[in-house]
This record gives sequence, structure tokens and C-alpha cells, in this order.
Amino acid sequence: TSIGGSSTPNIGHRLGGTGPLTDNTIDALLRTTERINEPNFRYWEFDVHESKDGMLFVFHDDCLEIDGALKPLKELTFMEISRQGTENGINIPTLDAVVDKLLNRTEPVMIEIKNLMSDAARQKIIDVTAERSDWQLIASVNRFLTSFPRKTRKYWYAQADKVGTSVYRIRRHDIDLFYCSRTTFHLIWNRVRWWMNR
Repeated sequence: TSIGGSSTPNIGHRLGGTGPLTDNTIDALLRTTERINEPNFRYWEFDVHESKDGMLFVFHDDCLEIDGALKPLKELTFMEISRQGTENGINIPTLDAVVDKLLNRTEPVMIEIKNLMSDAARQKIIDVTAERSDWQLIASVNRFLTSFPRKTRKYWYAQADKVGTSVYRIRRHDIDLFYCSRTTFHLIWNRVRWWMNR
């Protein structure tokens, strides 16, 4: 199922966060549940990364500032990420914690894949959306290709298809990235087509 967009900002974007300290946080989500009947609420959206030690967590940026230097999240353990987030005034939640809050809600959900490195993380993100037609995985083309490497992409396409999910292109939720990248020819052709239709 594709969840359509609009030019008006979605209240549920980044779980309703309004800045670096609230984006993608449980606190923002809980505050936003009171606003789901407003016209600008369309769906919940949040970003998922995998830490160096294999934890899936919800955060927007690719780096955190530690000791005055920007460190890529994928090079940090979740404990390091969580501790630095707390020092910066941000409560960075795990994917499990966010899913737990949304699981019994009826609003649509979009999960943006930022960085997956392990097969366990790939399986988990597919399992989270399994059999939920109103939960959708999205990604930019480059992040999709990095998170689902070419050698195993057909396997993950089959795993996703088996449970009725896929990964769709960010801002173009009608484009199934697994389907469009099933061969090198399809990927090149679709990249040209996407570039021409921007």
C-alpha cells in the first residue's frame, strides 16, 4: 500500500518532533498523539539506523558530536550513542521502543531506512512491517542500495515479498526499490527515468 503525500508539512514527520532535541523521540510521539485528528497529520514517520553493535535505533542524522568531533553513528555502539544523546539533551529511542508505542495504533507508519549493516537488522526491519499494509519502509536510492547489497538483494526481496512488504523510494512511495533494482539493467534504466522525472 502506498501512502500519499502533500505539500503541507505532516505533523507526524519525525514522530512530531520540531527540532534537534525532539525529532524522532518518544516524548514527541506522545505529545503528537493528541493531534492526530488535525488535517496536517497524515502518518507517523521516523528514521532508523543500526549501531556498530547491531542495535536498531531511531535518529535522524548520520553523526553525533563527541568531544568536539562528528562521529558516524555506524561506528558507535548504542551505549555510546545513547550516552552522548543524553549529554546533548536528546533521549534516543530504540526501534523496539518506538514500535511498542505505535503497535496498537491505527494511523499509518513510514519507517525511513538510513543505515542497515547486518542481516539481523535487515530481517528485523522486514519483520516489523510484516503483514501490516499501513506500515511502509522507505529509503533514498543510495541508502537502499547500501543497506541491501547487490549480492543478497534478491534474497531480501524474496523475504520482504513473502510477508507482504517492500522498500519504497522516499518522496515517491509508488516506486518499489526492490522491484526496480532486480537486475543491473533495471537499476540503470530506473535511475535514468527517476533523474528525468525529478
